[in-house]
Amino acid sequence: MYDYTVDERKLMMKEAFRGSGIGVIFMAVFGTLWAGTGVMGLQGWGFPYVELAAIFVGIIMVIVGISLIHASKKCPIKFQKMGQGV
Repeated sequence: MYDYTVDERKLMMKEAFRGSGIGVIFMAVFGTLWAGTGVMGLQGWGFPYVELAAIFVGIIMVIVGISLIHASKKCPIKFQKMGQGV
């Protein structure tokens, strides 16, 4: 159905890594803010441990997002259109 060359697949993989990394960072930032709002709604029940857990998960997700973006930079950027040489 789809006839992609190997270089086109690599380019799509690079874009997928970068897009996933940006999405993970977005989710980490706003997810941590959302969790912080929810913890404030607990009105002091388990505040320090739950808040620290939310921040810890957010930091891990930011690190994963940055590593995905960094991995996308290692992908080759050559692009060969069908029927044309490089």
